[in-house]
Amino acid sequence: MSNNHKVFALFIMGFAALGGILYGYDIGIIAGALIFMKHGIALSLGQISILVAAVLGGGSLATLVSGPLADRLGRRTLITTAAVLFILGILILVSSHSFDGILIGRLIEGVGVGVITIIIPLYLAEAAPAAIRGSGVTAFQLFLTAGILVAYLVALLFAPFHNWRGMFLC
Repeated sequence: MSNNHKVFALFIMGFAALGGILYGYDIGIIAGALIFMKHGIALSLGQISILVAAVLGGGSLATLVSGPLADRLGRRTLITTAAVLFILGILILVSSHSFDGILIGRLIEGVGVGVITIIIPLYLAEAAPAAIRGSGVTAFQLFLTAGILVAYLVALLFAPFHNWRGMFLC
């Protein structure tokens, strides 16, 4: 493998890392944030359950349309769209002061993350050199798990300040 191919391969692996960490972080951060979120916003146990599941629900919907949209719009366009959706969801979530606003933010985040779940492994499988193709997709899953760990560490750092909004913004 030439140096250019090695650099490209490292770029692809880094890309997998970012997508996986983003997804894992989004799944994991709610665990630390809910402890403080329910003090500032009156949430029932049912509402808490819905907020936890909202990202996975939004992601489930997104996975149904991600493949056809990727074929129509292109992988890079859809990855950019997913990033914008994720940022929009975070901004709505951290600026909300009610269950409804937080739910909308989590659902939008979920759609962005759901697109990432399908498109990044697809992009990796198509763009990565054959020698590292399997490693790239595996890296996405590994970094997803690392993202959950990072979320728990961030929650631990923000816990003394009771700053659940900061946990999401981090």
